[in-house]
Amino acid sequence: MRRTAIRFILLLQLAAMLDFGILLLYQHYPYSSSHPPKHQALIQSTLGVIKSTIKMNNNNDCPCNVAQDNTSHGRGKLCLYRWENFTNCIEDVDDLRELADFPNRPTVCHTINQFRYFYDLEIYGQRIFGYVQVPKDGYYAFILTTNSFAELWLSNGTRPEEAKRIAWVEPWQRPWDVEFPEKRWQWVDTQLSGWLYLYANRPYFVEVLHGQRLAKGYVEVRWKYFNGHYQSLPQVINTKYLSLFPHSPNYQTPSHAIQRFVKPGIGISKIYRKHESNFSRNYHMIPKLLHRSLIVLPTCRYFRPTYIVSKKTKLRTYGAVNKLQEIQHVVHGKFDYMVFNRDRLRSCNPVANTKRANSFVDRFMKALNEKYNNRYTLIENIGVEEKMDPRRGSRLLFDLVVKDNTNQKIQRISEYFYYRKVSQILCLISDVIWNPVTHVHICLAVKGQSTWVRYFINQISDYYVKTRDAHFSVIIADFGSDDNFNPVDELKSSPLKNYKVIPMYKNYRNFSKTIGMDTAIRSINDPESIILQYDLHINFPHDLLDNVRKRCIRKRSVYMPIIVRLFCGHDLTNPNGYYERDGFGIMAYYKGDYDALGGMEIEKFKFKWGGEDSEMADRILKHQMEIERLCHPNMFHFYHRKLNWKN
Repeated sequence: MRRTAIRFILLLQLAAMLDFGILLLYQHYPYSSSHPPKHQALIQSTLGVIKSTIKMNNNNDCPCNVAQDNTSHGRGKLCLYRWENFTNCIEDVDDLRELADFPNRPTVCHTINQFRYFYDLEIYGQRIFGYVQVPKDGYYAFILTTNSFAELWLSNGTRPEEAKRIAWVEPWQRPWDVEFPEKRWQWVDTQLSGWLYLYANRPYFVEVLHGQRLAKGYVEVRWKYFNGHYQSLPQVINTKYLSLFPHSPNYQTPSHAIQRFVKPGIGISKIYRKHESNFSRNYHMIPKLLHRSLIVLPTCRYFRPTYIVSKKTKLRTYGAVNKLQEIQHVVHGKFDYMVFNRDRLRSCNPVANTKRANSFVDRFMKALNEKYNNRYTLIENIGVEEKMDPRRGSRLLFDLVVKDNTNQKIQRISEYFYYRKVSQILCLISDVIWNPVTHVHICLAVKGQSTWVRYFINQISDYYVKTRDAHFSVIIADFGSDDNFNPVDELKSSPLKNYKVIPMYKNYRNFSKTIGMDTAIRSINDPESIILQYDLHINFPHDLLDNVRKRCIRKRSVYMPIIVRLFCGHDLTNPNGYYERDGFGIMAYYKGDYDALGGMEIEKFKFKWGGEDSEMADRILKHQMEIERLCHPNMFHFYHRKLNWKN
């Protein structure tokens, strides 16, 4: 008893020392908004180690603890150790072995009474171990299956030191069709062991190491019997042939040794850096020339394109995805953006013909200098976009950097033009004018996830500090937190000036994105301001609000950027992922248009996760508005576990 008390006091002292170290870490490495919260994850991991250490050293109630002289107590069971404290992701079994707490300090310890286990979580690793006995002498083969990756180890007796790997499923082999039993047991050759001659009533040490990356966790072991004439089908291992391994944490076994020599990916660069000038990088901060100063070409109205959905058109449910893919919207310059997708460099936005794009700019610059007597010099063509109407012509967007030769000032031209197909006239659109200081309300509905809420606030704060954009606000619909996190306190300590937190937890026990978002939006009174529906787990590009203001046109268009969903293990410095073309989670429109659309479909999606954004996109098209749909450069959705509170 005294020894346990001393050990507990020492652990508390260790926790205090680490707490002080974390405080120093905060002081010397302030939270960076341009990268994922790496040291935040380090802090959480450190605290997790302290908690698990205290738990495992002071809790002797783990049901796996069986004394050497009381093996009968553990019959009909196997021990399961699970680790859930992965700060990033798990790519193979060696990632489990490399954990500081492996193999004897799990997050969770309990017993199971069959050689199979389901667990509804992502990104975890586990050991299932104990003894197995066979019902009669003979040849047995073991079959391992999982929807992720795992290894099966078996000793020739009770000694773990003599265990050998007899079956395995690699990360690239995992059998996804686990709902079909006939396929589950014959997916790959390595999941079946060779024939082993085993003796009845003799215990054999057995262990499964299992890592779960993406899907809901599943692992199972069965066996087959061969009597010299026929072999059985894979059979469930009866509970009576299982038993716990006597508690002895100091044993050595080959199954716990790292198997690989080099971690995959080391020395292979997947980073793609498109050269970007300072003008391009900071384009959103360059003063904009007024629209009236650019009337150097004929002016024209922007007539409704023929690809707009008519009131008589029947749009299938969630039909916006396919409808938008029919529209030709090509880009040249900054939005000609590429990212690694499964280690191949791919472009998301269709690329415009460079010669054609430059010819439009040349025509405009010639007219500009003819009127102003060569006052302006084109410094850089940041981008040209062409949205094509096959019958009438093309709507163009120019983003240019020019120098005023009279005062050497750098300014930008960011305006919409139209190219008529038949007459080939290039004109300045007179009724599509955007304002770079239109107020934008960034709306967010959250429950818990304090680390990601802090990341969001830090990202927005970094944008404000660097741009001094005073024409936006943050509105958070807060459904509460289990860790006593208060977003109000976090916002107060930030440099942000305009924010509001709505305490949804006072009226709602469960999280509802539609209710939270609708409540946040309806708290806004100005119909001429813009709503940006945002989400967690996403970085905040500094040109996002500029593009929101530019692409949202009252009663005409909304902006729904396509973002890159990163694969597990990738971040902003190594952006490997895929373009999420089917998702409309990030959307921006005028408050007046939101009201005209009738708001979000609350009743249908009140506590349903997914589909509410696609339903809104369908209604926008039926309302005869355009959806500006482009892959936004450097906008990424970080990989994360699925959240267990999603209803």
